[in-house]
Amino acid sequence: MIEYFKPFLSKQGIRVLEIHNLLRRGGKYTHIEIRRCVEESDGSNNGNYSIRNFNEDKKFLREILDAPLMSTPQGLYYYKEKFSLLPKQGLMDQDMEILENLSSAAGKYRDLPFFSELELLIKKIKPHHKKKEIIGFEGAPVQYGGIEHFEDLFWSIHQNRELEIEYQQFGGEPIHTTVHPHYLKEYGHRWYLFTWNKDLEAWRTYALDRLKVVEEKEEDSFLKREEFDPQTFWKHSVGIIFSQEEPVNFSFEVKDGTTIKNIDYLRTMPIHHSQKLSEEKNGYVKVELTVHPFVELFREIRALGQNNVKNIQPKKYEKLIWEE
Repeated sequence: MIEYFKPFLSKQGIRVLEIHNLLRRGGKYTHIEIRRCVEESDGSNNGNYSIRNFNEDKKFLREILDAPLMSTPQGLYYYKEKFSLLPKQGLMDQDMEILENLSSAAGKYRDLPFFSELELLIKKIKPHHKKKEIIGFEGAPVQYGGIEHFEDLFWSIHQNRELEIEYQQFGGEPIHTTVHPHYLKEYGHRWYLFTWNKDLEAWRTYALDRLKVVEEKEEDSFLKREEFDPQTFWKHSVGIIFSQEEPVNFSFEVKDGTTIKNIDYLRTMPIHHSQKLSEEKNGYVKVELTVHPFVELFREIRALGQNNVKNIQPKKYEKLIWEE
């Protein structure tokens, strides 16, 4: 977020934004720690941030931005309460409508620490605005399991902290292993931690509702793997399962069910972004995908009805799809 605003800010504006970004995390910081944060942000590390600059920035935060900046007798600086740099006035009604419908969209994430205060923020910005919800978003049918781990795992990823975890497998004994957390991903109303498993030297995914952190190591206790890119890692996946193997050219033929219009459903709700549909012939269309064929794909096909699907290719997957 800070990088987005920098081109539009003065030198003092950039410094103030860096100080705010540090203080909003919580905790108390010395002038030296704040100076280091500011200097590291511009890559100088050469002592250019003077006491005079710091005093000017404190004054700007307190008097211009009305920030709750406090200090202890020992010279530690902190925010006494949560504080946002969003403007307290000047929002147009159209802006409020957008924010309120965004709040509705975030409703399924209400228990997450980074989303839970959105409605409170809207009321704080413009408390007398009459809410008019226009868009209805799908919510989670059940409360997310393991959500209490979300914020700690977020910061473990951000700070490159190695984790010792205990993980409860379905139908098995808990396993103890060491992981390097890289990403949090949601799928099917469940949150997952995507990691490099240090013991197995391989990528592994763990559901938050079956994960327990036994020990968190110090900051920067591992290096992020350069090959990890969340924009490409699941390119050929249907769901959460990831593979580094080459994707498969997968196809099947499908017809409408007695009551469910499978063909129209697939036209409007593709199984995967690679999906291609042939012209209808004798009541069937051919569905072609370039994917990693795993259980999430099999569930999608199974939902179309066994009597409505034929000629699955490669044929070796047919038994896996229709297994009881």
